[in-house]
Amino acid sequence: MGLLNYTTTIAASKTIGEMQDALAKAGASSIAVHYSDGSPTGLTFSLHTKYGPQLFTLPVDVAAVHSVLLKERGSGGMSRAKFESTGHAERVAWRSWRSSRCRWQRSTR
Repeated sequence: MGLLNYTTTIAASKTIGEMQDALAKAGASSIAVHYSDGSPTGLTFSLHTKYGPQLFTLPVDVAAVHSVLLKERGSGGMSRAKFESTGHAERVAWRSWRSSRCRWQRSTR
């Protein structure tokens, strides 16, 4: 399986909370969660940089993750049907984002 955290059971809301906490500790002055049809689709946050306040957006593509999960299921890469749900794809998409990119540290410069 090529997806990071494809077996996660951690809710997207918990992962988003962890990301918000990490961003706040890194100095983010504002954080917004974007939603589509009631499901979280990304984060936007503001950080002060040497160029002044900057906005950053982290989109999460649940549909793409779902497509990969379905493809892996069809190729025999996974054995459990529960991995096919869009809810599971949402959990995996958010957890993968957090695990691979949520390593923000406040600069001491």
